[in-house]
Amino acid sequence: MKKTDRSSKSVREDILKRAAPFLKRHGTDGAPVDEIMKAAGLTSGALYSQFKNKEDLCTQAICSSLDAMLEGYGTTLRKRGKEGLKLIVAQYLSMEHVAHVTEGCTFAALGRDMAKASPRAKRAYEARIQALVELLVDALGAGPVAKRRAKAQQILSTMLGAVTFARAMADADAANKFLSQVRASTLRALDQRRL
Repeated sequence: MKKTDRSSKSVREDILKRAAPFLKRHGTDGAPVDEIMKAAGLTSGALYSQFKNKEDLCTQAICSSLDAMLEGYGTTLRKRGKEGLKLIVAQYLSMEHVAHVTEGCTFAALGRDMAKASPRAKRAYEARIQALVELLVDALGAGPVAKRRAKAQQILSTMLGAVTFARAMADADAANKFLSQVRASTLRALDQRRL
């Protein structure tokens, strides 16, 4: 019995890991169950042995991807503090991140889909948004918590907006210039001593 449980858990984790990049590329609406499961290397029948329905799969895949991102960011921020935050900002606001949607930020790739999700799914996403804000609040260091939280929210909004706009631009040079300006401005704001 234990072998079956482990095997089932492994299959579930594999589905989640493989479904997330597919969803980032195609969105949740444009992703038929057969195609999601094909990307995971399984048949659609495996979905129903592991998840309640497509929405459950999408929610769990997206949340799993966000949890991995939060873990990575958390490690960087705990080790390097504000310098780690600068590193995250610089990497996030790069043309490499813009070009690699399936490997990039789940919030940026699927924000529109998240906005149309069920209340249950939205609560799961919101918990991860708040967790990301709190990571940045801690990384910003000293100062009143309310001001650090406002600054963290502003930084995250700027980052997400800039990547979204850059991905929508047809001119790569213009997109790169746009990102460079936003990146420089955001990094300057992080260097300000007062919040």
